[in-house]
Amino acid sequence: MSCIKCGHEQSAGKFCGNCGSEMVVKEDFVSQNQHQASAPPPPLQEQVQQQHQAAVASAPNPTIEKAKATSKNYWNYFKQYIKSPSHSLITGEAEFKNGVISIILFSILLGSLPYLVARRAMESTFGGFGMSDYGPSFFEMFFQSFMITAAIVFLIITCLFLINKVFGREDTYKSVMTIYGSHILLPLIFLVTAVVTLLMSMYTLSSILIILSLATAVGSIPLYIISSLLSTKSKTADPLYGYIAYIVLVSIATVLLGTSIAESSFWEMMDSDLFYF
Repeated sequence: MSCIKCGHEQSAGKFCGNCGSEMVVKEDFVSQNQHQASAPPPPLQEQVQQQHQAAVASAPNPTIEKAKATSKNYWNYFKQYIKSPSHSLITGEAEFKNGVISIILFSILLGSLPYLVARRAMESTFGGFGMSDYGPSFFEMFFQSFMITAAIVFLIITCLFLINKVFGREDTYKSVMTIYGSHILLPLIFLVTAVVTLLMSMYTLSSILIILSLATAVGSIPLYIISSLLSTKSKTADPLYGYIAYIVLVSIATVLLGTSIAESSFWEMMDSDLFYF
């Protein structure tokens, strides 16, 4: 008999006299090892399936990898164009995707501000009592603000494109959108800081940052873009008249958009329960 642990051999006894482990007959131990060695390997299909499962488990998620690549690309774009946004006047449509991302981020942040302001106002007034039951609906307020912001941005880009088409260069709509998207990075920083300061209850600083962001994104930046485009190549008239035409066109479009929004809000208010007794 042989010990399965230390290999000590003895003629009788159930346990090893050397280490105390269980004893087995040497022939049985050898035959057991031979049987395990001669056992057939798992089927080929099972091996392939196991390898496939291991490969799938170790393979990266394509959606996550694409999101990481997009984020990295946008961060590099942000660092470059926050230093020299006017470079987009030369590159044109090359950074269209990143320009659209900037516009979407700007619209999302600006769309979330009315809800955050309303919540903060209710918290400061009522101390958070009944906020979950009577607080403003995030989706409703965000969707309305987001759509209004998107409409204003679309209006600005369309006016820039039309005036540039008549008086300036032959830039495409995508090119103009890319140029505008690279120029609103600074207002985007103002909005991010405004959201952070609002959450920290720094209301005065947050209000100043919101005003700065709107003033630059809606007022200063479009005027700068149209001036830069028209001063480069103006075909039909002096750039001054194109500049004035842009101001007039934006003013008319803003009045029409504001009137449409005001009428829509008025009829929604009339249909609400406030006017039913």
